[in-house]
Amino acid sequence: MAGYLATLISSPTGSISHAWGEVVCADAGLDHQLIANRSGYQAWERFAVENLGDNKIALKAFNGKYVCAEQGLGWLMYANRDVIGPWETFELYTVRPPVFGDYGEFGLKNIGSGYWVCADSTRGNQLIADREAYGSWEKYYWSRGGLSLSGP
Repeated sequence: MAGYLATLISSPTGSISHAWGEVVCADAGLDHQLIANRSGYQAWERFAVENLGDNKIALKAFNGKYVCAEQGLGWLMYANRDVIGPWETFELYTVRPPVFGDYGEFGLKNIGSGYWVCADSTRGNQLIADREAYGSWEKYYWSRGGLSLSGP
């Protein structure tokens, strides 16, 4: 797990892509809701990683707000918080460690909900922290600086 965290911390600003190839966006037109539906990288698709220790991270979106899993909205994810608490904290799980020329594969588990973060294809690829198990809908890749798509 430390390998992936070291990769993120060494390049703390970048983009997240889903296993299917879509890039995660904090959509300003939807109150900064996180959705995996972009084919490229622009400002809305950039995130900064903050290392909270013990393999936990926080993500800050382009708008300067932290990403959270909103309990009152069924754990849908938004970039709308000013401070880090349990809903804004994610445990980073290395599924496949990074190797030369590859950023590996990771999953995120929200501390507030206790569930995995999923890009739900039945809901327009909205990111939601409500899955009990890790599977193909919970796979993500990191792109340094948001310059190229990582993953398959």
